[in-house]
Amino acid sequence: MPLVCGGELHLLASRLFEPELIINNVRQRGITIINSAPSMFYAVLEWPTRQAGVLSSLRWVFLGGEPIVAGRLKVWIDSGDCRARIANVYGVAECSDVSTAYTLVDFDGYSRSSVPLGVPIFNSKIYLLDENGSEAPPGEIGEVYIGGDGVGMGYEGDAQLTRERFVPDRFREGGASMMYRSGDLGRIGPDLNLYYHGRVDQQVKIAGVRVELGDVESAIRRHSDVKDVVVIAVTIQGERNLAAYVVCKEGVDTTGFSRTLRDYLRANLPSPMLPSRIELTAQILLNPNGKVDRKALTESFAASNR
Repeated sequence: MPLVCGGELHLLASRLFEPELIINNVRQRGITIINSAPSMFYAVLEWPTRQAGVLSSLRWVFLGGEPIVAGRLKVWIDSGDCRARIANVYGVAECSDVSTAYTLVDFDGYSRSSVPLGVPIFNSKIYLLDENGSEAPPGEIGEVYIGGDGVGMGYEGDAQLTRERFVPDRFREGGASMMYRSGDLGRIGPDLNLYYHGRVDQQVKIAGVRVELGDVESAIRRHSDVKDVVVIAVTIQGERNLAAYVVCKEGVDTTGFSRTLRDYLRANLPSPMLPSRIELTAQILLNPNGKVDRKALTESFAASNR
């Protein structure tokens, strides 16, 4: 994107994720645009040695790859040091990376609802289909299919996966074209924005009830003392259950907080959505790409409960 717009692309002198290196590059080179996973950018904002104004050259921050926790951006937004606009960008590599975009405006409101994924960019299409391949009714959750000019041709050397994911776009007029089955769940809100509702493969059945992990995470984040959370599906004594890894806000007394949080959730969630385990942690484990490492958390939980 920077190169085709006459800008510069600055590469970091490290293959590791080093927040201080990113901060120094922004300051020394006057970086104006950052594109990263949200969890990676939170670490930059919360780096202990970051000084006020060091990120003031930024004009745009593009965040994508996982849901945004707006509360972890709000301190920077309200500090007076932020001169950037923040965009939530959604898409997959199979469709040229970005298919929808939304510029964040109501940071207080996002504490009550998720940050929208926005509307399709000019050459993309978004379809929400049910399990039968029919369009989901307005406001209902469906699987996200991406169409338009950015859709790729398939996976090199994997014809079977190509047939599963790249399917004919029967909604597009003017000749044969393809759309991509993303595996993401979404709905179109009253504001006509696309909203993310988790992954098809992150839906689990608890006591015979289908539970979406993202809905449980959203409910936990609404607690005023919660900074961040990740919910994973685990097996405890042969039964499918949920485990929540919770990061509390600074200054919160964590003594007995798990019990307090559990009482809060009982009043706000049906029993199948209640986590069987609540683990308080200082930070959420990230993978090398800066995204939440759900796989590592699941493996760690299994190892500690053998």
